[in-house]
Amino acid sequence: MAEFIKQKLPLQLVILVSIFGIIELISTLSEVNGLNLPRFRTIFLMFGAFWNPIVSGDLDGIYSFQKYLMFISHAFLHGGIIHTLMNSVVLLSLGKIIAQEVGNWSVLLLFFLSAVGGAICFTIFSHGSGPMVGASGAVFGFIGIWQYWEFTSRKKSGLTLKPFFSTLLGLLLVNFVIFLMLEGGLAWQAHLGGFLVGFGVGPFLSRKKG
Repeated sequence: MAEFIKQKLPLQLVILVSIFGIIELISTLSEVNGLNLPRFRTIFLMFGAFWNPIVSGDLDGIYSFQKYLMFISHAFLHGGIIHTLMNSVVLLSLGKIIAQEVGNWSVLLLFFLSAVGGAICFTIFSHGSGPMVGASGAVFGFIGIWQYWEFTSRKKSGLTLKPFFSTLLGLLLVNFVIFLMLEGGLAWQAHLGGFLVGFGVGPFLSRKKG
């Protein structure tokens, strides 16, 4: 535990979550009565959230490349302070571990790939017309590569895979419970897409030797 605390957080991830925080702070302040600020949360959603209608062509983007940029930009926006903090804490915690294995730049690459994968899965399995935001797809990408390592390590060592499948079941149950609590307001599709990307790139983001 002491050794883990001494390890430095990946600078790339620190910058990412700092951007999350700044955007959320601006969004929250803009909603405070009396400050007379523009409704920045609405503006950010219009320009950066992931919108299925734009992908399908039912709605034109505000700018020409929004249809493509939103596959990444949605991960920088969140639905509130708690949402931002939860994703930031998990990203930093898991990112710190993953960076020790694959390097800081590979962690950053994993973040973007998982965010894109989450958005792709969302547009395939979701038919909603509302905005999708959050770095949860990237969070599950980090979980995905972590579970890939767990799976391969146990398989090579001849150990039971029961803990691996138990973790998968736990993730499914947590998503199901939160989905019910939020009355359907959970982008489980993005979680699934991010996890699949993280697990899928595991063989290519090899752990360091020695």
